[in-house]
Order: sequence, then C-alpha cells, then structure tokens
Amino acid sequence: MNALEIIEENIDTKDWIMVHDAARLGINESLINNFIREVVSDKVGGILAIPALDTVKRVNEKKQIIGTEQRDEIWLAQTPQMFKFDLLKDALKSFKGNPTDESEAIEALGHSPKVVKGNLVNFKITYPEDLMRVEKLIKGSD
Repeated sequence: MNALEIIEENIDTKDWIMVHDAARLGINESLINNFIREVVSDKVGGILAIPALDTVKRVNEKKQIIGTEQRDEIWLAQTPQMFKFDLLKDALKSFKGNPTDESEAIEALGHSPKVVKGNLVNFKITYPEDLMRVEKLIKGSD
C-alpha cells in the first residue's frame, strides 16, 4: 500500500501494477512476458500460479484430516500478480486485516482474477531448505 501511495501522483489510475515477491528468485523474462500477454486483456487482472501436484488435505485444529480437496481445482499462487492501480488500491484499503496476497484483496471485492500457469522454479524461499534448492539451481546440479 505504501508503494502505491508513493507512485500514485506519477501514474494514471488505470495503469497496470505488477507486484512481485522478492523471495521468489525463479522468475525470468519469458515467464513475465507470457504473464503480461495473458493478463493484459483481462478486465480484472491475474496471477501466476501452478496446479497442485500433491493431494491436498483439509485438517482441523487437532491436525486431523477432515476432508480431501479436489486437486484439479487447487492452484498454488505465485507472483507476479497484476491489477489496475485503482482496483488494487481500493481492494487493499477496504480489506479487513492483512491479505495473504494482492489477489485475496481483489477477490474480497467480488472479482475473479485470471490464473496463468507459472513455473515450479518460481518457488518462494520460506525455509532453510529452499536456499539449498536455489543454490542447486544456480549451480545447475541435482
């Protein structure tokens, strides 16, 4: 939100804003260019995501399985995410609490962002093991 307020006076409210998580080092020019081509004609905007490969279980507070999700309906969100400036700003301002990503705030306004297939290499560095994965990718080893 701070970044949007800083740039607001220098852009048109209908300009596209692309948000990327700096903890995702696997992004590349080809992925970005394809993403832009896919999303720029959408009236809402969209996100990169990958289809869930594993079976997804819903659990309760006791860590007991209470259901199995339909894997073909589950996608794992990535960045970048791209939305028009005015829509994104309105969504973030009106969201109650902290959204897990920009798309969640857009969805809370009743919109349905487009999903564009991302890439497994565009994973988020969250755990120490993720740093080892990045090192292997950079070195080109298994």
